[in-house]
Amino acid sequence: MSDVLITGDGQFPMDVQIPILSAQTTKEGRTVIVVQGEHHGFAVGVEISVRGQMKPGIVGDDIDQTAFYGSGVIVRSMGQRTRNLADVLSEMYILPVGVAEPLEHLDFTSFALDGDPMLIETEHLNFKVFHDDKDKLGLYFEMFLHIDIPGGYVRFDEKDEEYRANVLKSFGALRPIPT
Repeated sequence: MSDVLITGDGQFPMDVQIPILSAQTTKEGRTVIVVQGEHHGFAVGVEISVRGQMKPGIVGDDIDQTAFYGSGVIVRSMGQRTRNLADVLSEMYILPVGVAEPLEHLDFTSFALDGDPMLIETEHLNFKVFHDDKDKLGLYFEMFLHIDIPGGYVRFDEKDEEYRANVLKSFGALRPIPT
């Protein structure tokens, strides 16, 4: 298993890159990406589902206001591997994982800052993602999400230090869906 890569010096910004284990497109057109790596001997990972048929968010020099997609990206738990990811983020941010009600998934409104989401299998994509964008759960945060299937990784990039506590609470609250 490949290592998780943490970039940053303990100060803002801190980023975590996780290798892609698999990527496939469902018959509904979503691309499901399983990311998994190792950090200090522990398996770390999540499942990421990316909506199909999203368009680029920047056209020329202009923001396309119709390119914000609710549920554009969904992050799901892989059990203990995801809890280990919350612990990696906690170590990285030098903050404890906070307590929040259990979540089945993180539902991100997404906006493609760079790359064409319709070419997800061949291009590096940089999304700006927003969790709990109406702040109904008190867990609002923003981050950048890089998806590079050809390069074999997904990277969670910190947007702003003020979101650290909610990032930790949200990832720490993820639970697998009972089957």
